[in-house]
Amino acid sequence: MTTPNQTMPPSAGAISTCQPPSLFHGGYLLLDPGAFRATEELTPLHGRVCVPTNWSGDLTGLPMLIDLRQCGERQVQWLESIVGEEYEAQQLEPLSRPRICAHLKAPVPVDALASHLANQMLVLPIDKTRNRSGQGALWRFFDPRVFANLCWLLNPDQLAVLLAPVSTWAFPWFGNWFAIDMAANGGSTLDEIPQERIAGFTPIEIDLWARAQRIALVNQVLARLALPRDLSWAQRAAQAMRIEPDLAVMLTPEDYDHLAQRHAMITEPLPPADTSNTRTLGT
Repeated sequence: MTTPNQTMPPSAGAISTCQPPSLFHGGYLLLDPGAFRATEELTPLHGRVCVPTNWSGDLTGLPMLIDLRQCGERQVQWLESIVGEEYEAQQLEPLSRPRICAHLKAPVPVDALASHLANQMLVLPIDKTRNRSGQGALWRFFDPRVFANLCWLLNPDQLAVLLAPVSTWAFPWFGNWFAIDMAANGGSTLDEIPQERIAGFTPIEIDLWARAQRIALVNQVLARLALPRDLSWAQRAAQAMRIEPDLAVMLTPEDYDHLAQRHAMITEPLPPADTSNTRTLGT
């Protein structure tokens, strides 16, 4: 796979700007327990940690899925207060580690959804002949700083494999919330998706895996560009798509500054803002 030579990201039509989710409408909340000051705070929520099949390591780095329908009113209020706190905090520190990773809608029980997400996190790079081309890894694709970029890095079929059976995945990125509608993006059901596994790992093409490793660097350059906060996902993603090829070589922190300065001077227009593609999540 090569970097798309286009201004409009492939999933742009399926991703809209939205308000922070209203958790009283139900759905699932995906948390990063390691970002909380004390994981004991989460015990009363009876969340389901997304543990990959035959996982032998500790639970550090694994997400927790909360079924909001099983939460009491005070618990939902507490979670909503965290969503609000992080929304405000990200205006100043957009790349800080989030506690709330995503709000999901999916027509399956919590165990089925947690199992699917968990097994997508164990990946094994493979070459074009489908042979191993590296060590297996734990892929924290659910982190919104990663996920927001995967929405332009992966094609719709790859996103469908990653997210099924999710129908809507809402996530924060650079101070805004966005939602991807998998039906509009060509989503599939669990039964429609081949679940290829190699020794318990989900295979991922080595070229794609190498590009995915640059996502943190892409975010660093985007942060240095100081783009307007009200950019649509497509507009910010278009910038990310231009930046990513320049990160194929090792860079120093000073290089990020120079790269940001160079991209700030690019006059090629961004995709137009689609103000009609804004909605309130959960209504």
